[in-house]
Amino acid sequence: MATDIAETSLTVPGVNCVVDSGLSRAPRFDVSREATELVTVRESRSSAVQRAGRAHRTGPGTVYRCYSQTDFARMMRFAAPEMDSADLTEAALLAHAWSAPAELRLPTDFPAAALGRAEDTLANLGALAVLDSAGADSGERIAEITDGGKVLARVPADPRMAHALLLASSWSDNVQEVAKIVAVVSGDERIAGADITRALQRAPKREVARFAGIAQRFMDEYAPTFEAPGKKVARADLPGVTIGLAFPGRIAKRRSRQNNDRFIQFLSAQGSGLTVEASSPLSSDPWIAASEIQTIGGITHVRAGAPVNPEWAEWIGAAMITSVPNVVIQNGRLRASVRKQLGAIPLKSKQVQVPMEQARVVLAQAVRDRGLGLFRLSRNAEELVRKARYISSRDESWPELSNDELADHIDELIGGDWQKLLKGATLSEVDVTTGLKTIIGWDKVAQLDSLIPDSIELPSGNRVRVVFDPERGPTVRVKLQECFGFRKVPDVLGEPLTFELLSPAGRPLAITADLENFFNESYQDVRAEMRGRYPKHPWPDDPWTAPATNRTKRRS
Repeated sequence: MATDIAETSLTVPGVNCVVDSGLSRAPRFDVSREATELVTVRESRSSAVQRAGRAHRTGPGTVYRCYSQTDFARMMRFAAPEMDSADLTEAALLAHAWSAPAELRLPTDFPAAALGRAEDTLANLGALAVLDSAGADSGERIAEITDGGKVLARVPADPRMAHALLLASSWSDNVQEVAKIVAVVSGDERIAGADITRALQRAPKREVARFAGIAQRFMDEYAPTFEAPGKKVARADLPGVTIGLAFPGRIAKRRSRQNNDRFIQFLSAQGSGLTVEASSPLSSDPWIAASEIQTIGGITHVRAGAPVNPEWAEWIGAAMITSVPNVVIQNGRLRASVRKQLGAIPLKSKQVQVPMEQARVVLAQAVRDRGLGLFRLSRNAEELVRKARYISSRDESWPELSNDELADHIDELIGGDWQKLLKGATLSEVDVTTGLKTIIGWDKVAQLDSLIPDSIELPSGNRVRVVFDPERGPTVRVKLQECFGFRKVPDVLGEPLTFELLSPAGRPLAITADLENFFNESYQDVRAEMRGRYPKHPWPDDPWTAPATNRTKRRS
């Protein structure tokens, strides 16, 4: 049967027949697992030709191809370069040790995304110092190898396992035990119950001896490039510490929420959820470090790992520890806290003084989402907003006072009350009236009374307040009898006022923006219905000549 081995120059005497399945095993790097695995893929045409040649290397032979000519034509001409699919962590380290990946003249360039992942991994190990693009003059990512990285480049092992081996050995003075752990983690054995501590006694002796020799040779040179902990790692803590050093992103904390009967959920430092079977010894540990994970159906299962002491987890993951400020609006007040996190894992938080810049961002977003409902508006402020928005709908030079516009002018809206808010005052204590006038413009505010009067005088001699209805605009609510003879009705911005005509008891009788039409067309119907119900109030035949009044017949 033809395999990748058959494509080499290896000669096997007596072979005169090759059966080619058309498939090949190729290495692929699983980003989620941070591990390389062999997967079955369709072979290339060049591989098929090379395999066929094995059948007649020492004499006449035959090749049987288990695929059609059409399948052969669809194959790629050459196999994809391993550079495109392999884990580049070790290759990137060697490239930086020699010069820089971009300066190497290779048949296939390093893929940018895969190289970036590899450099991030090496940076987490302390082997590279990465400068973000924002700090580079050229706008490109810059990474430089560290002294520790130069040592790792000489170690004949995967950089992650070499890093863990050398530091854990130095920090514990127990080289043999660490070598066992690394041998088990590096092996292919399936760990029952996922807890590697149960498999240490079965560690392959040859590999243990090899890793122990590497540790003895390099750890005294490597360990001083890192800050040493203040105490030695106890033997019981070594599995978790070693795995955590190799895969700091897989340090995980048990979630506090309720888990189901079959699986226990953990949150990893790299932000992904990890699942441990409830039957595993790891399920009862609050903190673990996973050496092998597998994603099936969108769920990432821990296949091997060990418990890790939370103190050691914080020490190992020191490069991932951040203090994340958080500002929220809680019970109408701005509240600020700083949350300490190990990657994505929250550790603890404490209340702090609300920082101005973050308060501005949070409050602006809240205004964008909820508008002026955040505040307790006075009656004058509500009227100001209604008038300004009404004018804006007819005159584009006026601000809309939309949520987005208010959020964009959050400093003007809050005005001099910022310090009050930062010290714990509620939003309801902030008077935004002055802020609204500033956003509208004081020159425009001065025109409001002339453009939209607060009240109008009725024929009865009384004045009635002009209010704003969301649908009808400027509206007056007035008893019908006060509008007798009202011919010169004032308008607002060229449009007639809306009248909500009320009965003597204050109940709506009619709503109209055409008072003349109402008295000429509809009044008689209203009179016929109402005069029997309210006989003490005037209901004249001719509303145009009758005196306007808010009194009864007897009082008038």
